[in-house]
Amino acid sequence: MRVFKLALSFLTGATIAFAPVLATASSASAQSTGCPSTSALAVCLTNSNNGDSISVPPGTEVDVYLTASISTSTGQTWRWTVPASSNNAVLAFESGGTSSNGNAWADFVAKSGGTADITSEESCVAAPGHACPQVVLLWQTSVSVVPTPTA
Repeated sequence: MRVFKLALSFLTGATIAFAPVLATASSASAQSTGCPSTSALAVCLTNSNNGDSISVPPGTEVDVYLTASISTSTGQTWRWTVPASSNNAVLAFESGGTSSNGNAWADFVAKSGGTADITSEESCVAAPGHACPQVVLLWQTSVSVVPTPTA
């Protein structure tokens, strides 16, 4: 059985475009990031996509997997909240959660034309006898759902 995935192709700035390619052994690396998708139209966003803007066609599955930072030397764990969509009519939340180690994940589906931001917040949790800075860091990626023109 052939599996199709979307490959990232960087354009100008932080905009990402998608083109279908045949899955190979190297595309299995998406599963190690926490974004295993079985959808033919799927994209995986991680910590490194903070501040990016992407464009996807309707029906695309947008998976987000954010990895926590843990420092045993400072006694700090930086935990993520469940990623959320700013516009569920454009980018619908399907499922999501957090793990005990501070990681967070969410699955969205691109519905109709428009733009939605996916956001998550990272905050520090101190181990006993340690302290954390009183800040909250924002992770955000803008998703434009662009219908493909019909011939």
